[in-house]
Amino acid sequence: MNDQKNTVPRKRWFLFTWSGWLIGVVLVVLLSILMESLSHEVHVQFVVGFGMAIGLGAMQGMALRSSGIAAAKWALATTSAFLLPYLIADLLLLTNDLRAEVVLAAATVLGAALAAVLQARVIPVASFRSVMRWSLAHTTAWALAYAWTMGLLWASNAYKDVLPGWLAVIMAFGSLLTGGPLLALLTHGPVQRLLSAAQDQCRT
Repeated sequence: MNDQKNTVPRKRWFLFTWSGWLIGVVLVVLLSILMESLSHEVHVQFVVGFGMAIGLGAMQGMALRSSGIAAAKWALATTSAFLLPYLIADLLLLTNDLRAEVVLAAATVLGAALAAVLQARVIPVASFRSVMRWSLAHTTAWALAYAWTMGLLWASNAYKDVLPGWLAVIMAFGSLLTGGPLLALLTHGPVQRLLSAAQDQCRT
């Protein structure tokens, strides 16, 4: 990496992450409709992790191209990392009497941790220490974005009888729209440090 390729502008990361989040939401809806058309009896959750990971992985990869990162490899790392935990979550939900919200939250956190490790492998000569810092930051960011999104959805549904109708709708749609900006805000600094650490490693 050269000196011009050790950063990704905040605005660029923010816009690409948010757009990736929105694309992911659309993909989840489309994939859910497709799965529903194939079977009305089996409800699978892997489409959530798969759809969101495709959208975010692809757009974040594009945001990092200016930093010399292979966009396709970043997207593949993100998608494969989230797909596996969500497939396991579906298997657990089909074979055990478990609470879906707990299993899916665990799948999200595990997927985020695995994605961070695989993403860091796309960065040239990223050190073990920088990978661990990125993994912690990425996992925490995903956990908070997931909690924010699902919390607003839960509240809009749980209190729909006492909240004004317009407020419940805003909360429901807001949960889907605002998770992306929160994720972008929490991961921009850490991804900057990951890129910078890799550049420093190149110089040594």
